[in-house]
Amino acid sequence: MGATQLALTLVLWKRPWLGSAGLPDPIAREDVLDLAVTVLVFAVAIPLTFVSPTGAKLWWAVLIPVRTATGRRGKRLREAAQRFSA
Repeated sequence: MGATQLALTLVLWKRPWLGSAGLPDPIAREDVLDLAVTVLVFAVAIPLTFVSPTGAKLWWAVLIPVRTATGRRGKRLREAAQRFSA
């Protein structure tokens, strides 16, 4: 599902006329990065499961600091875009 959402986000970023409102490039880039990291972590976890199921679960913990950082940065970018457009 994350890969599908990533693909849709990329399509809407590169073809803004397909959506209701285009996203500014920094925000779209941040959204793509956030989704791509999630997809990458789970793509690595799948083969890791065959070697070490516990290791795969622990690998998911990588998402905690990464998603926290990208979430904060995304929030700052969205707030800045709102201030700029207002």
